[in-house]
Amino acid sequence: MKKYRDNICIRIIAIAFASFFLYTAFFGTFEPSIHRSVHLVFTIVLGFLLYRPFPGKAEKSVYNVVDAVLSSGSLIIFGYFLLNQEILTNWIVFVTPFETKDFIISIIATTLALELGRRATGNALPIVAVIFLLYGRFGQYFPGTLYHNGYSWKKLWNSPIMVLTGYSDFQLPYRQPLLSFLLFSDVFLSWPVVVMP
Repeated sequence: MKKYRDNICIRIIAIAFASFFLYTAFFGTFEPSIHRSVHLVFTIVLGFLLYRPFPGKAEKSVYNVVDAVLSSGSLIIFGYFLLNQEILTNWIVFVTPFETKDFIISIIATTLALELGRRATGNALPIVAVIFLLYGRFGQYFPGTLYHNGYSWKKLWNSPIMVLTGYSDFQLPYRQPLLSFLLFSDVFLSWPVVVMP
């Protein structure tokens, strides 16, 4: 059983994704927060459509429905960042009011990114990410140099999602090395290796 799906919908989204970057390569990029948000919207939506939830197991129709819901949810959640990029660009951490709506959207966005990471790379990366989230929340219970005062859940999610220049900084550390690697690592790792004599 292949790890990837292949259908006309996935191909159309992938062509649109590539076309967007070809357009920006020839005619110039958009504002960085818009450009990065579009990149992440395409990556997450395409990732949920492309990667099977449980590679190696028989494909069930319920998985297709779940993946369609996750892709649609990703489009809505990450589209929110794209549509509200002006507000998020002027975001000041711990100063700008972090409303319940923002908190819920941040949790959903993080959960979607963790799930896509699990599908693309396995369980190790999401487990490490969850450990660090828990460390951020419960640092006051750690000994010695690991000790810190800990953050509330709201402050913890305010930091990575709405940092300084908004959503674009949330994805900066992850976008290049992580999401691109997640989508394309299996393809490159599955290529045959030629050993020179």
